[in-house]
Amino acid sequence: MATSVHSSLATRTLPVSPLPPDTAVRRARVEDALRTAEDLVLRQQAEEAVSVLHEVLTQADEPRRRRIRLLLARAYVVDARWRRNAVALLRELVEQNPNDAEALAALVAKQTPSRTKRAARRSLMSRLFLVTR
Repeated sequence: MATSVHSSLATRTLPVSPLPPDTAVRRARVEDALRTAEDLVLRQQAEEAVSVLHEVLTQADEPRRRRIRLLLARAYVVDARWRRNAVALLRELVEQNPNDAEALAALVAKQTPSRTKRAARRSLMSRLFLVTR
C-alpha cells in the first residue's frame, strides 16, 4: 500500500508558477527596451516603440517608469493619431511631480503654437524658478 501511495504522488503534477525574474535581469531588460525604443522613435517608428515600451512598463522601477512614460509621450507625438495621448501622459507626469522640468518643458512645447513658444519658454523658466525656491 505504501508503494501505491508513493507512486500516485510521484505521478501527480502540481501547478508551477513561474519565478519572478531577478531584479538585475529585469533592470537589464528595461534598459535594453529603452535603448531600442529611443532608436525606434528617432527613426519615426512609433508603433514599434510603443509596443516595446508597453512590454516593460510594469517591470520597471519608478525612475525607469518615468523615463518609459516620457519616451512613450515622444513616441505618441510621432503619430498624429496619438498626439492627445502624449499631452495627457505629460499632464499626468507634471501632476505627479510639478518639479519634473523635462515633462513640463515637453508639455509646454506640445501645447504651444510656434509663434508663442518664446513667451512660453519665459513662462516655463519663471515657473521653474518659482517651484525650486
